Amino acid sequence: MRYIFFYTIDFENFDSVIACNDRRKEQGDSIPDVLPPHMMARSDGTLVGFSIMELEDDEQMAKYIMQFGKAGKKNMKAIPIWEASKSFEIWEKLKGSS
Repeated sequence: MRYIFFYTIDFENFDSVIACNDRRKEQGDSIPDVLPPHMMARSDGTLVGFSIMELEDDEQMAKYIMQFGKAGKKNMKAIPIWEASKSFEIWEKLKGSS
């Protein structure tokens, strides 16, 4: 399933997050991005970012959140997303069953 991940990183933790990302790649734990990560710098000393990824199972999500959380990513939120056409199909089926 596809998820959009939102997170923040304090500037002082950015090196640690980069190192975590490098370790995950070396260990084969990286998750392919549907859309590469995007970030914005804020004046309060944080980076705010998001990424869209396709996960195969709950373990991938748990490892991602635990490893990056330990490295300094904060306020991580994972929200499931899907293509709009799927919503249209589901809606039409629901209308017919009510």
